[in-house]
Amino acid sequence: MESESKFQSRCFVAHWNHYPQLRGRLCCVNNNSQNAIKGSFNKAIGIVAGVSDMFYLLENGKIIWLEFKLIGGRQSDKQKQWQNVCESLGHTYKIIYSDEDFWNTINLPNPVV
Repeated sequence: MESESKFQSRCFVAHWNHYPQLRGRLCCVNNNSQNAIKGSFNKAIGIVAGVSDMFYLLENGKIIWLEFKLIGGRQSDKQKQWQNVCESLGHTYKIIYSDEDFWNTINLPNPVV
């Protein structure tokens, strides 16, 4: 079974390879720590638990926050809080469960089909 990180990576690589003119718009948020020391460092530099896995910058200046989940995956309480922050400020927040969800959310044709 594919992991969430592999799923996320597959979407990123397809976007990078098939839409080079849009490189830099799809970015990963580094919100995972390998160990307690790195976790303490990450907190000190402003990494916040629950922030989406990625974001996508639209031409109109808006941001779509993307949370990748496998089918049946659920958000943590911190992720739900982050979703509320995003949406309360007028941002779009989407949980991505499939390749189709990803391409539809960023409004591009899936080049891999």
